[in-house]
Amino acid sequence: MVHDKQWILDYKKHVINGEWQAFEYGGRYVSYHKGVNIYVSKQSGIVLIGNAWQVDSTKPSPTEQMDALTDTDITIDALYALDETWCGRYVILYKDWVLMDATGSMGVFVSGSKASTSYPLLSGILGLHKNIYTYIYANEGTNRDFIPGQKTANEKIKRLLPSQVYNIQKQEFIFRTLLVRKYEQLSDEERIDRFVRYAKHCLMQIRQTYEYPIYCAVSGGYDSRVGLALLESCKLDYSTYTIDFGDRSIKDVAIAKKIVRLIKKPWKLLKYSDTQEDEKRIGEWNEHCAGLGVGWERYTRHVKEQLNNDGEIINLQCHIFELVCDYYSHEMDDPKVYYETFAQQGEFLESAYSEWLKLIDEDDVNYNVSIWTRMYWDLRLGSWLSSSEQGIDIQENMVQIQLLNSRVYIELLLGLDDAIRVNREWEKIVVQKLYPELAAIPYDNTYINHRIVLKKMLSASVKRMKTLLPTKVYASLKRRFGTLVHKV
Repeated sequence: MVHDKQWILDYKKHVINGEWQAFEYGGRYVSYHKGVNIYVSKQSGIVLIGNAWQVDSTKPSPTEQMDALTDTDITIDALYALDETWCGRYVILYKDWVLMDATGSMGVFVSGSKASTSYPLLSGILGLHKNIYTYIYANEGTNRDFIPGQKTANEKIKRLLPSQVYNIQKQEFIFRTLLVRKYEQLSDEERIDRFVRYAKHCLMQIRQTYEYPIYCAVSGGYDSRVGLALLESCKLDYSTYTIDFGDRSIKDVAIAKKIVRLIKKPWKLLKYSDTQEDEKRIGEWNEHCAGLGVGWERYTRHVKEQLNNDGEIINLQCHIFELVCDYYSHEMDDPKVYYETFAQQGEFLESAYSEWLKLIDEDDVNYNVSIWTRMYWDLRLGSWLSSSEQGIDIQENMVQIQLLNSRVYIELLLGLDDAIRVNREWEKIVVQKLYPELAAIPYDNTYINHRIVLKKMLSASVKRMKTLLPTKVYASLKRRFGTLVHKV
């Protein structure tokens, strides 16, 4: 179970048990668990690991696009352009290159000539300790969901970020273009219309790929409401659920009840428990997810077992929408607060964040990406979704799909006017357009109060920590955080 749904690229073949297999690729071997979807294009030689769907109905499917290329046609720029309108959870291999999907949601760790989606698998083969952030445990206050950059507890293993590709032959990272600035001529209305058209087409592609029942979370927030409106607009059958976390989800539950009465779809209220779990299950989780927190295993297992314990399900997630709203700018007045907060939580976190700041300061490719977006894209999405989300993999018969995991979606939405993008008004516009009655149900805005409290706390932290910031680091922060406007 620990290595389910994982793969590794290496000069050696790794067949861990009877559920693993391998094929030769460019003098190396791709070894993988039978639960991993693999497509190898005989025409172009491109390997797709995972699942991808086309969001643009005027273009061929991802596999058809791969097959339309010949080996002589393919440059690194052609690879960048290949998956611009794909949505999914996947990794692309071509000769010496390793590329991730829009947000790196499958996750890739590299060490020299080896690459894998599993940190424990890679560290085990190298004979290193398997906990990705071993040194963090000295500080119990650390939030491991937000570890920045490439750094792990092993100097020999680095994380591949969404803003990078890896050349496994040269053993070097290069920056890839996150935003290609193709839609500058589009108005806000045209951007939203195109997003809706693409998202609906993508949902239909997902429905055609899987026969499993679709489940979508319902809360009082913005993101799930967009997902529901799109599902309703596509006239797809689906079920819903809300997780009861106790006092902090009272409004979520109350608003969810109003929503499900309107949409008339099956709904389950899931009870989340923090009680002690079976030690064997916890041990499997910790090994599978490289020592990250047990809470995610409980969360995903509670969801799966209470929804459909025996059968296959699709769990549709929408929280990547937070990528396009300058998420961290809502929580702090000055971006250097984030650095200082990490500095208080231990040497490992401080060095990890410092390394990431130095890395992006050297990136002359993505100068048009706001630092607020880069923080969410590289830090939270490049860390959270490529590590902790592997907890989804340990749950049998669950397919986790992030609805916004496409470069074209992100590009369209980041180009919206700040007046509707930053405060997430665009999401209300989408719901109003697709399902006006759904838009009429009030949203839960209590998270704003939480952010005000957090902002005050972090601002106080600045006053205490300001003298600790090195001059060069402060200059780098000021330079990199100066551009807050997107127009793509």
